[in-house]
Amino acid sequence: MPFRIRTKLIIAFFAVIFPFIAIVGAIALYNTNAIRNASLKAEAISEELHLVLSLRLAIDNALMPGNDYIITGNKRYIDEFNDASKEVEDLIEKVEKTLVVSEGMDTPDKSTRGQAPEAKEEIEILKSVKTAWQNIKEISQKIFEIPEPVGNKEAAALMEEMDYKWAYPAIKMLDKHHEIDRKEHDEAFEELHRRWRVAWLSMIGGALILIISGIFFAAFYSRLFTRPIEAIHNGADEIASGNFKTRLDIKTGDELQQLSNAMNEMAAQLDNFYATLEQKVEERTREVKESEKRYRSLFGNMLNGFAYCRMLFKDNLPQDFIYLDVNKAFEKATGLKNVVGKKATEVIPGIKEVHPELFEIYGRVALTGRPEMFEIDFKPLSIWLTISVYSPERECFVAVFDNITERKKAEEALKESETRFRGIVETAKDAIICIKSPDTIYMWNKKAEEIFGYPLDETMGRSLHDLIVPKAYIEKHKEGLKKFFATGTGHVVGSTIEITGLKRDGTEFPIELSISAMNIRGEWHATSIIRDITARKEAEKKIKEQLDYLVRFEKATVQREFRIKELKDRVKELEEELKKK
Repeated sequence: MPFRIRTKLIIAFFAVIFPFIAIVGAIALYNTNAIRNASLKAEAISEELHLVLSLRLAIDNALMPGNDYIITGNKRYIDEFNDASKEVEDLIEKVEKTLVVSEGMDTPDKSTRGQAPEAKEEIEILKSVKTAWQNIKEISQKIFEIPEPVGNKEAAALMEEMDYKWAYPAIKMLDKHHEIDRKEHDEAFEELHRRWRVAWLSMIGGALILIISGIFFAAFYSRLFTRPIEAIHNGADEIASGNFKTRLDIKTGDELQQLSNAMNEMAAQLDNFYATLEQKVEERTREVKESEKRYRSLFGNMLNGFAYCRMLFKDNLPQDFIYLDVNKAFEKATGLKNVVGKKATEVIPGIKEVHPELFEIYGRVALTGRPEMFEIDFKPLSIWLTISVYSPERECFVAVFDNITERKKAEEALKESETRFRGIVETAKDAIICIKSPDTIYMWNKKAEEIFGYPLDETMGRSLHDLIVPKAYIEKHKEGLKKFFATGTGHVVGSTIEITGLKRDGTEFPIELSISAMNIRGEWHATSIIRDITARKEAEKKIKEQLDYLVRFEKATVQREFRIKELKDRVKELEEELKKK
């Protein structure tokens, strides 16, 4: 009967294991549902905890614009309050939704009937907070309606009412709400951990039962198969020893009989294969020769220099090496001819004295078999080489190399160019700062250190607006940089403007700024040239003050002349009157 073993195993398996699977499945389903409910509750409480804390901070922040408005009278604080107000109301709405979700879940402290007392208290707290917030909002609007709040007693009284009557009590209630949430949070996670422990214990118990059942099943049923399997094993040993005439005679009517028949067929095929083995060996030999021919063609035409060598040692120390084979690229790169069979010290006199490290590397690779790669200024031939070395067999090595002399010359020229550029930048009388996306400093010269007070090691990789941009301009600066790194354009690119900079000690001072754009590998970079114009601004201020003084002096002089003229005219009139008398 085909597949009889599998049928017997399946029937036995389900007869023994199915009840256990059903029990473990039911336990797992129950535990999964319990863990899911506990996890969802913990997540909901965590979110509520976060939202309540955020609401407390938002209300606290919403009080600041009113205070700042009373102190400064600046209208911009009205907009700040409106933004803060929107944030507070959004958070109140989110907390309400979270409370609705939490009410529908079972919690460790849920009362057997009706709503849990903690949930009722949280709802009452939120209602009180909403009432307090409406009063805070109304009082703030009254404060902002006062046109001149600085020193205004009415504004101060309204602020005192808002703080002490509504704000502080609301914050205290939110603190209480936070404590309730913290308690529920701890209890929810304790329940979640308990559910996990129960689940693990259930799964471990079920696994142990299955393992014990499996062992019993294997021990009981193995006796049905050991005898024919042993016969198959003995027959396989005979075949493996080379006795391909061996045949198995098993009549079990199942897969073991099929396996024995397959082994009999395999033995017959091996017997036939052995008879034709010599022919196949000859064919394989021809293939190897063809493969060697292809290898020699590849070896002779490869672009990299190739040298196959045997290392000569004395007391495990490398003394010399013999060239066993080289390709045409080796001769072209080095200019060396007819080196096969010769020692390196014969082909290149003085090589060991000039480059002892070369012998150390080759010897190490030939002994250990670990490949290495390095670059070397090969002085005997006045060339630079990059060499990859590996060992195909002990005490032998293969060196594959490229002539990189031109690349090294280009690198040296680039280094000289970078050195000259760095010298110009470091001796410049203006600060030079280079940044790349998303606002990362990668160049900061000495004049920038002197002007802003930051040493080079404290600026690399940091954001420009975190260091030298005053807080009042940070948002505008970020928007401008975002546009610049996307398009390479901006209203200050290619022009010189006067703005305010920020020193390390917090001092704001006037600067003159020029920005140029560079596209490097498809990314926009900005180079800023900055000049401290504090002295110039002070000079301009003094000139303006002097001009004002001269204008006032001129006006005073003209008025004095008019007065003298009036006095002279009056004297003449008096003289005329005296003459008449």
